[in-house]
Amino acid sequence: MIDRQAIKRFFESSEFFKGFILTFAIVLPVYLGFYMDQSQLGLTIALGVIFSSSPDVQGTIRHKMYGIGFAIVLSVVVTILMTIASNYSPWLLVPVLGILVFFISYISVFGFRASLVSFSGLSAVVLSFAHPVSGMEILHHAGLIGLGGIWYLVLSFVFNIFIHKKTTELLLADCIELTADYLATRGEFAVEKADKDTLQKKMFTLQTDINEKLETLREILMSDRQKSGHSNYQRKQLLIFIELVDMLELAIANTDNLYKIDEIFHGHEEKIEPYKKINSEMADRMKKISEAIRNNKPLKFKNHLETLLKRAQENIEVYVKEVGLPKARKGSLILRNLYDYEEKQVQKVTIIERILNNLNEGLQSENKERARFITHQDYDFKTFRENFSIKSPSYKHSLRLTLTIILGFLIGKALDLENFYWILLTIVVIMRPSYGLTKERTKHRIAGTFIGAAIAVSIIFLTQNTMVYSILAIASLLLSFSFLQKNYKAAAMFITLSIIFLYSILVQNALELVKYRVIDTFIGATLSYFANLLFWPSWQFLNIRKDMVEAIEANSLYLIEIDRYYHNKETLETSYKLSRKQAFLAIGNLNAAFQRMTQEPKSKQKELSYVYEIVTLNNTFLSAAASLGTFMRAHKTTKASRHFEVFISGTNDNLINAMEMLNYEEITETNRKEELVKAEEYLENKFKELVKIRDKEIEDGIHSISHEMRLNLQEARMITDQLRLLLSLSSSLKNAVNSYIKIHGKRFPSPEINNDGKA
Repeated sequence: MIDRQAIKRFFESSEFFKGFILTFAIVLPVYLGFYMDQSQLGLTIALGVIFSSSPDVQGTIRHKMYGIGFAIVLSVVVTILMTIASNYSPWLLVPVLGILVFFISYISVFGFRASLVSFSGLSAVVLSFAHPVSGMEILHHAGLIGLGGIWYLVLSFVFNIFIHKKTTELLLADCIELTADYLATRGEFAVEKADKDTLQKKMFTLQTDINEKLETLREILMSDRQKSGHSNYQRKQLLIFIELVDMLELAIANTDNLYKIDEIFHGHEEKIEPYKKINSEMADRMKKISEAIRNNKPLKFKNHLETLLKRAQENIEVYVKEVGLPKARKGSLILRNLYDYEEKQVQKVTIIERILNNLNEGLQSENKERARFITHQDYDFKTFRENFSIKSPSYKHSLRLTLTIILGFLIGKALDLENFYWILLTIVVIMRPSYGLTKERTKHRIAGTFIGAAIAVSIIFLTQNTMVYSILAIASLLLSFSFLQKNYKAAAMFITLSIIFLYSILVQNALELVKYRVIDTFIGATLSYFANLLFWPSWQFLNIRKDMVEAIEANSLYLIEIDRYYHNKETLETSYKLSRKQAFLAIGNLNAAFQRMTQEPKSKQKELSYVYEIVTLNNTFLSAAASLGTFMRAHKTTKASRHFEVFISGTNDNLINAMEMLNYEEITETNRKEELVKAEEYLENKFKELVKIRDKEIEDGIHSISHEMRLNLQEARMITDQLRLLLSLSSSLKNAVNSYIKIHGKRFPSPEINNDGKA
């Protein structure tokens, strides 16, 4: 059955918009070139368009324009150097090829957009072999490539002015939909009898995706406000963004009772049903909000959440009556915390709906602080210098790619292949720093090329109509660019189709071309796959230690900010929000690193069980810390005691020790055992005293609990439990790191240098 909604969303996506712009930018000069009998001129300008388009990804218009501009300059310079070298002996060409490939690839050390500029330069290196020129033609050829780049720069700038609003809306809709998926998965983890490990890994992936989208959206929204001021439209988007960040924190915080629910409510599973319904309805509402933003339509659906919340609240009273006090106290507190969590999330959903329906909400962001929330990429030469070492994954990848390109070049020349540069282009497109991604792209590239070649051959046998070929080439080109980020196999198939149909118009031996296309792709893909296995492999188990340190450090700083907020609850300081953001990002990076590790060969998944334990403990610690922070923010609490500080200090000591072990440093010994025992006794006795008071009220016939007593019991139980949990998690994390380092440190005592230049 055809999913019309999915098709509609595809044609409305930002990827399709970019694909359309890029296809138009390529087809127009090619068409004009054919029309004026200057086909080579049109094709060269189209090459310039392709080279310059890579850095045109989601982000601010300014960053896009800078990226495209650098790509234009790089592709022109590279084309001149490679063409000059090609006109001399191979003894000069091979060294020039190697040096250019290495340093252009090494540009990616400066981050994601820099890696796309690097890809533009590498593509220019490879495709300089496609059309050899000499003499003054070199400058003419390079000038046309520059002209193509400028043409795309102007076109992209103009289109971005008109579609920037739409692409930002789509990105916001993506964030909302991913948040809905995360809420649904987390709800399933809490109240469904399912495979917890599978759901945990799914949450890892979703959290990483959400963090990446939110970072891009944050950069765009903050930049737009800085340039355009405080328009009502931008204000609405920023308000929704703030609510999404809070919803993510609330969801991450909702873990304190996830593992207790099955145990406590065994035989009373029906008491969890209202919460399942609320969670399901809430995720569904978020997805409808996402669709409303995509389609620019008003929200139209009935509000069932308030009714479901009321039933859930009544459900707590029913549970207490059925089980009876004091036996039902623990379960009722869990249900109350679960209810409070879902009530807050429903409030967030309602606020987003009110914002979209143009109802006023208070602005929660100070302009003077906004720039601090944008993650800036460091382009300092220090980054370049410190990563210039065989211990750096970026350096290794550059070496690996250089050697593979040279091998591909020599093989192509030795076999006298007609379009040997296709081998090199396949290597550039497929090879990535990580083995898992290279392996995946290798499979997709080969499969897509074979499927595309088979379809093209079938069509060529059916018709020799060049008009049909032209239409199919343009359509395939558009679809290839549209699928490039989401489905590489489909993109490879459509790229193959567009190339074969284009050559079918230009030359007579199109079927011969199909054969060489398949052979070259297979050679390039095979070289890429084995190069990642054999040439200075940078396995994730060698690098993940850095992500562990950053995650633990971010958790520690977040805990310190929560402690500071507990002492001064008048205002939520920017430092708290920043530490929260950094903790989310650091945990997301650790999750992504773990996912990459699981994609590598089994023999390279060193200490995977320890790594998984450390990753899970970091995620659970962040959840527990966020739970403590959100409880303090949402409830009126009593003054922080000295015993609270003892727990925080003990927990932070464990985190510091874990970081010291991961950094191969001497551990700072602290002994708070007696203090912690006394602190735990004090906090537990405080809760027991409240329980005694409540039990006495029940004995006296006061069965209805007062609001103040309920809050005091919640605070005493919640804070004590969370402090215990945080201390226990930090201790378990310290022990897990110790076990990991005992094995990992013996094997690999010399840590690798990472992209930030740190050991």
